[in-house]
Parts: sequence; structure tokens; C-alpha cells
Amino acid sequence: VNKWLTQIAHRYYRHLHYDVKKLDALFQPDWHKQKLSVTVAQYVNGKISNAEVEQVLSEFSTQSASLLKTLLPNTRVTVLFHAASLCLFISQPSQAINWLNILIHQTDISVRPGAQAAARLLYLVAHQELGNKNIMPSLVASTKRFYQKTKLITEVEEGLFNFFLQWAKLAPPKEEKKAFQQLKAEAEKNWIPDDFLRAKLSQVHFEFWMKRNL
Repeated sequence: VNKWLTQIAHRYYRHLHYDVKKLDALFQPDWHKQKLSVTVAQYVNGKISNAEVEQVLSEFSTQSASLLKTLLPNTRVTVLFHAASLCLFISQPSQAINWLNILIHQTDISVRPGAQAAARLLYLVAHQELGNKNIMPSLVASTKRFYQKTKLITEVEEGLFNFFLQWAKLAPPKEEKKAFQQLKAEAEKNWIPDDFLRAKLSQVHFEFWMKRNL
């Protein structure tokens, strides 16, 4: 009887421990709401310096190993996306790629396809920032397959894919600048006036990306 009661107690404890972990994930200090997303908004609006962004990223990096394990899948994806965005803002594309690699390889079926798609598009931006022209065609091909598979592709993604492929063939810097000018002009004429397409562009922080390269 004692052995049987002990087994029941252990089983109950395991379920209780699991439920507490889920509650912790729901009510913990949330980097998405309290730190990273706020920092992204502040930087985009010019209210925070590079040094302050670096401090936030340093704190996140220190806690990321334990933090990411406890977050719910979609919150984890959002946190990683914001961390990658901040890295791009302060010219750390290699670190952005590291965070995006973790995000892209999330296998939980509850992760929203749209979040995965946006991450893959930002992944292309990070590789462009690094100047990785040799691998860009294969990256574009795999990203395009994902968008087509999930039926999320629009004229914005098609236009960006074409731009990345064109960019990979250009010699810097004069030809690259012209390509960015053409992309910006197309966006202003055809995409930005449309609310839905403009939201698509915002996923890659389009305005900031253009300023960086023009």
C-alpha cells in the first residue's frame, strides 16, 4: 500500500510540477512584452541609443538558455524575432542569424506559419547585410518554397525574392545602391499604399533597411 501511495504521490508531483512550469511561462517577466518588443519600438522611433539596445541584448543573451526553455512556443518565436531585429538595428547580422536559426528550427506544431515565414524573410535580410551573395540564391529558393507551401506568398515577397537574386549578381557599391533605389520606388508605388502589403514590409523593418543601404 505504501509503495502504491508513493507512486501516486510521485505521479501527482510530476503533473503538478509540469503545470507550475506552464504557469511560470504564462506569468513570468515576459521579454516579449516588457523588454524586447518595447526596445524595438523605441529604437524604430529614435528614442533609444545603440548602447541601450546592446545592454538589453546582453541581458537577454545571459538569460536566454533558461528563458527560452520555459516560454510557450509562439512567445519563444516572438522573442527570438525581436532579438534578431535588434541585432540588425545595431549592425550585428551574425548574431541575428544565430537567433533566427533557433527560431526557424522550432518544430512545435502550434507555432504560427506566418511567424516562421517572417523569420525566414528577415533571415535573408541578415545575410544580405553580411554580404553573403554566394549562398543567397539557395536561401531564396528554400524561403520561397516555404512561402508557397504555406500559401503566404504575396507580391511583396515575390518582389523581395527577385531583389535578393538581383543583388547577389551585382558588384558593390554603385550597382547595389541603384537596386535598392529601385526596390524602394516599387515599394512606395505598389506596396506601401496598401495596408496589408505595408504590414508585410514592416516584418523586415523595411524603412530602416532602406535607410541603412541608401
